Amino acid sequence: MAKLYTSILLITCFSFCQYAHAQTLKTVLIQYVTGDEYGIPEELLNETVRFGEIANLSQPYLADSLVGISLKTYALLYSKTLQTAQVDDRRAFIHLVLDALNDGTSGGLAEQLIAYLPHFHRNDFDVSAKEKIEKLLEKGTAHFAQFVKIAGFVLEDQAPFQQLLDTSTDKPLSRSVKESVYLALARNGNPSKLDVVQRSIRTLALGDDFIYYAVPVIIYVRQKGPTDYLLNLILQNDQACTPADAETTGNISCAYRLLEMVAPVIVDFPLEVSASGDLAVDDYPAALEEAREWIKLHRDNYQLRRDLY
Repeated sequence: MAKLYTSILLITCFSFCQYAHAQTLKTVLIQYVTGDEYGIPEELLNETVRFGEIANLSQPYLADSLVGISLKTYALLYSKTLQTAQVDDRRAFIHLVLDALNDGTSGGLAEQLIAYLPHFHRNDFDVSAKEKIEKLLEKGTAHFAQFVKIAGFVLEDQAPFQQLLDTSTDKPLSRSVKESVYLALARNGNPSKLDVVQRSIRTLALGDDFIYYAVPVIIYVRQKGPTDYLLNLILQNDQACTPADAETTGNISCAYRLLEMVAPVIVDFPLEVSASGDLAVDDYPAALEEAREWIKLHRDNYQLRRDLY
């Protein structure tokens, strides 16, 4: 009988502790999403707090009438996905975002939700998520031009984008959306659209404008032809770019800026970039020479990382 009482007491204590823990998290979460501070409390970011717990507590605030509350709630959930090694958690967040867009979320909230999606791997988008993306392509979303580019990254299929062009007589596309559709088609191997990209990137001389306007297109398209062109530019000696640090005077070789952008998207590239996007090296000239030697050896057999945006 004593063992029975002890077991009942332990179960009761465990249940109470769970309840108290949930209530504490709920209080902290409400104070965060409704308060003026934008820094996420450590109690919520604690790695022992599971994504599912936060997601359940956050449900009432995802579609709050005050956009600021919804923005902070999604920011919290996105931060939790960065902590988790569980693909199911990342997929759950992606579905929350896609469902919100399907419900007609607009304005700054839609813009922020769409901005989260490129930070996931393609295999984080399950079959159901891909189906939702295809339906949103048909239906349309706020900030549609950017959404189309995300769809081009996820779907790996030309058909949905060709359909947008085929129906554009009845449903006219804005210039920015049409450009995104062309880029999505190029990324997925459409020869004519890829040819347009390859010809257009050659109209800009190597320099800051090329870095800001042409290189992001090349990186997004993620095809060998345009990337080969970038790698050949890295092999050139030039002083045509200004440093990314505005306080640094003079010109530098554009190769350094190009390396920052190509390093994350080429498999087994010898250089890495930091979280801030800078080359994670101490000796820049030595790193440039190492990269150039690698390019010379692998320019015919390198592979691009298409699992990333």
